[in-house]
Amino acid sequence: MANFNYIDIQFLDKTHTIKELSFIEFKNFLKRIYGSTDIINTFNELITHCYKGSNKLNYVEKILVLLNIRGLIFGNEVSFSQNERDININIQEIIDSFNIKSKEIEYQIGDNVYVFNYIFDNHIPINKLEFISNSLMRINDIDVTDISDKTELIPACNFNELYDLIYEKFYNGNFYIKKLDYDINFSSIYTFLESIFKSDLMSLYEMEYKLREVLNFNTYDLENMSLPECKMFMNFYVRDQNDKENN
Repeated sequence: MANFNYIDIQFLDKTHTIKELSFIEFKNFLKRIYGSTDIINTFNELITHCYKGSNKLNYVEKILVLLNIRGLIFGNEVSFSQNERDININIQEIIDSFNIKSKEIEYQIGDNVYVFNYIFDNHIPINKLEFISNSLMRINDIDVTDISDKTELIPACNFNELYDLIYEKFYNGNFYIKKLDYDINFSSIYTFLESIFKSDLMSLYEMEYKLREVLNFNTYDLENMSLPECKMFMNFYVRDQNDKENN
């Protein structure tokens, strides 16, 4: 039987399946964000919870999964305030700017061909040799992706040139918000994700109280209904109350 709690999304020429967070799950995740000392690890725990599939996600795929999860929770519109005016951007436009598949790199060193692709790490290593080795997928036709430490597999070469080649090929995506003079790129992406996932935790507690008190929701309801659905029912209730007052 199909599980309708999961939603298929498309990016980088693949179909990925993610789980929509329930009201309770999102509330608990939001509590984790505010208390987290390692925001990257917190977001990757969210991916582990929401992602359904056998595919091992690379770094870029993880970012795109998170952006899609955020869209499910709040919708694609994101608003920022600057100089007393609201600036709106669309999450889908950001997804599109990073949803660019690049072919793997074949780099000749001596008699061997070293093949590089997106890393599977949760973050982009600062150390250039670590970054290069983590990006290494094959040597000639030999798969080396499952080797934990591949630094010894990289022979002497121009590390700066190879680093720049890999980074520019796979991690050059960005989305520039002109009105904010703010560039969303892979160096700033987790800071941006944190800002667009955060919301007023107290307002969620207040909504939960009203859902339980006024609409008789129970824990089962809140564990099986998403935040958008809960907002919709609250809006229906408020509308009905307004209609009664006007009549």
